[in-house]
Amino acid sequence: MGKNLKCEVLIIGAGPAGASLAFYLAGKGIESILIDKKQRIDTPLRCAEYVPAPIVRLFGGPISGINCSTVSMDTYIDYKYANTIPSPGFMLDRPVFLRTLVDSFIKQGGKFMPGTKAVSFDEGYGGTFKSGHAKISIRNRDQQNNESIGKDIQQKESRGIGFKKEGLRRKDFRDNDPGMVSTVIQGRYEERSIIRSKIVVGADGPNSIVGKYIGSINSGYILGLGEKIPVEAKDKNKTLIFFSPKIEGGYGWLFPKEGSTNIGIGCQFAVNKKNINITLKNIYKDFKNEIFSMDFLDQKGGRSDTDEKIDAGEPIEQPDMIPRSQNSGLMTGLIPASGMLKKTVSGSFILAGDAAGLTNPITGTGIYNAVNSSKIISSVISKALKNSEMDLLSDIEKQYLDTFGRSLQRAISRRVELMDSWPGGNAPDAYSKSDFNVLIRKCWISFKDYWRP
Repeated sequence: MGKNLKCEVLIIGAGPAGASLAFYLAGKGIESILIDKKQRIDTPLRCAEYVPAPIVRLFGGPISGINCSTVSMDTYIDYKYANTIPSPGFMLDRPVFLRTLVDSFIKQGGKFMPGTKAVSFDEGYGGTFKSGHAKISIRNRDQQNNESIGKDIQQKESRGIGFKKEGLRRKDFRDNDPGMVSTVIQGRYEERSIIRSKIVVGADGPNSIVGKYIGSINSGYILGLGEKIPVEAKDKNKTLIFFSPKIEGGYGWLFPKEGSTNIGIGCQFAVNKKNINITLKNIYKDFKNEIFSMDFLDQKGGRSDTDEKIDAGEPIEQPDMIPRSQNSGLMTGLIPASGMLKKTVSGSFILAGDAAGLTNPITGTGIYNAVNSSKIISSVISKALKNSEMDLLSDIEKQYLDTFGRSLQRAISRRVELMDSWPGGNAPDAYSKSDFNVLIRKCWISFKDYWRP
C-alpha cells in the first residue's frame, strides 16, 4: 500500500450500498475509491439474500446474481399457516451480485481496495479521529445524534496525539488540500497510507466508523443467525416466515434457492446479554427441528456439521458488536432495528444503507433500501461536485425522509408495539396463543392490520 491516494469520493464498505454507489458514480464519471475490510467480497455471507422484484428498476434492467424468482410469501404463527400474500422477488447469489457491480466499477476506471479498512479521519484541523476513540453506547438514544460528538473528538485530538502510532507524518495531514478529508487506511498486512477525498461515504454497515465519527449510530439491533442447507425447498416460488414466542422480537425464515435453502432466525437481544451463545443456539436448534418436521423440503436431510457443533457446545461466530469466537458455520449479522438516523449527512460525510439505519425494523430487509440510498447519494453528489457546492449534500437527508420516512416510521411504531407485548417481556403473565396471534397480525406486513393507522 504505502502510496497516498486522491479521489473525489471515498466509499467505505463494498456491501449492497457501497458496491451500488461505486457502480452509479462510475457511470457518472466521478473518480472514486472503494475499500472493504474483507479480502473477498461478502465473505463470510451475512444475509438471507432475498430482494423485492422492484430492485431491477433501480438499475434500469436485469441484475446479475439472481438464483431464482419468488412470487408469494406464506406466514406461519406458532408454526400454523396464517396467510399468503403476493411477494414477487428474487433470491440472490449475493456475492455474484456485488462482484458484478464492483467489476463494472473497476472497468470504468474505479479503484477497489479489498482487505482495507478505514482507521481514522482528518478534516484539516490538525488531528485525527481514530477508530475506537469514540465509544458510544448503542442503547443510548440521546447520544445517537449528538451534534457535538464529532467536534469534541477533533478538539481532543487537536494536539496531534496518535500520529506516531499511525506510522505517518504530521506533514501528511498538514499538506491536506482545502476542503479535502484525509482518511488513514490500513491494508491486510497492517501497512498504512492516506486517501484524500472531497467526500467520504460510510456504507460500512450497522457499526459504521463513519457514523461514529459524525456522532450518529444505530441504537437497537436484531441478531440474525442462519445457514445455507444443501436441501431444496419443494416449492421454490414462495418464501416462508415463522413466528414463535421463542424467537423473541423476530421470526424464522425459509428462503428457497436452486440447489439449497437459506434458513435462519432473527431475535432482538441486548448484545451483552448473558449466555447469549447458549440461548441463540437453543432457539435456532428448536426452530430448525420444527421446520424439518414439516413438509417444506425435498428430503428430510441428515444432520449437518452445524448441528453437531451446536450439540457439542461450540461457540458460534458473532458479528462486530459482540465478542468474536470460533466460526461454527452459522451466518450471523447485526440488523439495525431503531429506524432511520436523524443525522445521515455531516459536512463531507454521508451515511448509506444499514449505516444510515435504513433497514426495515420489522422485516429486517435492507438490500433494496441500501441500493436506493446509493442512487440518491450518487445524484446529489454529482450535482454538488458539478456546482462545487458541498452544502448541496444536505439534500440527501431530505430525499431520505421523502423516500423512506413514512414506511420506516410505521415499521418502528409496530416494532415498539411488538416488543411491548411480546410474551415473556412486558406482556401480561396470562398471555395466550390467541393474544400472540393477534399481536403478529397487527405487527407483520402480510396482514391488513399492519397497514391501518
